Amino acid sequence: MGRQRGDSFGKRPTNKQGVAVLAHNVAVIIPVYRGLEETRRCIEAVLRHNSSERAQLIIIDDASPEPEVSAYLEQVAKQDGVELLVNEQNLGFVATVNRGMVHTGNADVVLLNSDTEVTCGWLSRMQACAYREENIGTVTPFSNNATVCSYPQFNRSNSLPEGWTLEALASAFAQANKAQYADIPTAVGFCMYIRRDCLQQVGLFDVENFGRGYGEESDFCMRAAKAGWRNVICADVFVFHEGGVSFSDETRERIIHAEEVMNRLHPEYRFEVARFVSEDPLRRYRDAVDDLRIARLNDDANVVISQLRTYRDSIIQSILEYKDFIDVEREQYQTMLAEARSEFKRTDEGLAQAQAIVDKYVLAIEAKDREIAKLNHLLEEARVEFKRTDEGLFEAQRIVREYAEALEQRDRAIEVMSQQMDHYIKRNAVLEGKYPIVLARRIGSKIKRMITRLVKSS
Repeated sequence: MGRQRGDSFGKRPTNKQGVAVLAHNVAVIIPVYRGLEETRRCIEAVLRHNSSERAQLIIIDDASPEPEVSAYLEQVAKQDGVELLVNEQNLGFVATVNRGMVHTGNADVVLLNSDTEVTCGWLSRMQACAYREENIGTVTPFSNNATVCSYPQFNRSNSLPEGWTLEALASAFAQANKAQYADIPTAVGFCMYIRRDCLQQVGLFDVENFGRGYGEESDFCMRAAKAGWRNVICADVFVFHEGGVSFSDETRERIIHAEEVMNRLHPEYRFEVARFVSEDPLRRYRDAVDDLRIARLNDDANVVISQLRTYRDSIIQSILEYKDFIDVEREQYQTMLAEARSEFKRTDEGLAQAQAIVDKYVLAIEAKDREIAKLNHLLEEARVEFKRTDEGLFEAQRIVREYAEALEQRDRAIEVMSQQMDHYIKRNAVLEGKYPIVLARRIGSKIKRMITRLVKSS
């Protein structure tokens, strides 16, 4: 993360009159949806304190449903240094500020809610804080309504201290915490300075996951931190935040959805925030302002003490409520543990039964294996016997063929003998009447010789 511009880090430039000026191009982006009076106070405060700083002011009309708001924005846009962008349809906070960040080119950006109010020197001090170190990516000021960046009560929505104007309180922060800053787990989106080199590396806000606005700045800061950038609080700037205007229609379901998305994308986020809240490293900056208020006005001491007591009481109440919550959770966990133990017991019994069934099947399988081995042995013996039988059948077929050939030869011999007998009878027929006894003896002797030859030939 190298330097993107030529000015030295840590220096705050001033003009010839000693008034701080901006060293880097920056655009203040104000998305507007509803709330004419809050929007008017916000824009007029920015314009009133922009004479020396000369930042570019980008106002985006996110298809406001209030005609008087759109009319006022068109009137303001006629002033020098003010540019108005108009969404044809309502895009929501995330897509709207993304449009603004793209539109501003290479300038740093400040995302400023339309229900905020700035004071003298706010932007130059925030920019100076952003460039005190090369790896600072985002800067958030203190406010009366900014969760972990809140004052006078930490992590609360506060009113301005009794008897103090916004300008006076902002001046107290500038004096008590001059040039001070500290790391925070996430910027708070009501007033968020983003360096352009950080924005170019990390990318725009995540419209797909965070829709119309809640948690998008925390996701951006977690992505920035993973890329090596730091998120810090500018302890010498205080910006008033009304709250409840920009997200007056925000539903709890949408907030829960954003928290679920953060837990999925950045599971470590809630633990980092919880540790930050527990350690409260910003307390010393709030204490410094308290000390300055007490030193300036003795009468204010009672107010400060009263506020501290109120804060103390709120903490005690929170602890008691948290204790009750823990007790309820403990009972729930004990019930769940008992149910889990009972379930484990049933599971163990089921596993024991399953093991017995498995053992039974193992024994049955072993018995089957033995039967299969025996059958394989018998099959092998049968194969050997079949082989011998095949050899015997082959020999028998050879003998049958030879016998058939012998019978065929015999049949031919008998045929020959029959023919010879006929010839013999015909040749000696003349003797049939004269010498019957002699003829009979000759024929018998002839037949005996022929049968003897036939038997020998067979």
